[in-house]
Amino acid sequence: MSDRKILVIDDEAQIRELVGDILVSRGFTSVTSVATGKAGIETAASIKPDLVLLDLTLADMPGEEVQAAILRANPAARFLIVTGHMLDIGRDSADASVRGILQKPFSPQELFKAIDKAMGAS
Repeated sequence: MSDRKILVIDDEAQIRELVGDILVSRGFTSVTSVATGKAGIETAASIKPDLVLLDLTLADMPGEEVQAAILRANPAARFLIVTGHMLDIGRDSADASVRGILQKPFSPQELFKAIDKAMGAS
């Protein structure tokens, strides 16, 4: 079992539930899911997750703003971007926190591989 804390920020309930179920089946014991960027920022400040799975197209605010706010509070935060849109992430200083990009839809195996890579890239 892994005691690493994972925070899932996605406004799609099906994605939050699917990712949570997959991670619990993989042995993660501390998975927290929230539906909004605001809740994600507050939760990240409270639990200080080891990895944040972040959707960039949230209903209440852009994911990039969520990422920036979390990084201001915790510069060591690591992110796995989960998105249904093709991305072209630049190489500015904030991008060092991005440990991978997972394109929706994804399989459980793709999720495991992305998380393993993100967690191993300390």
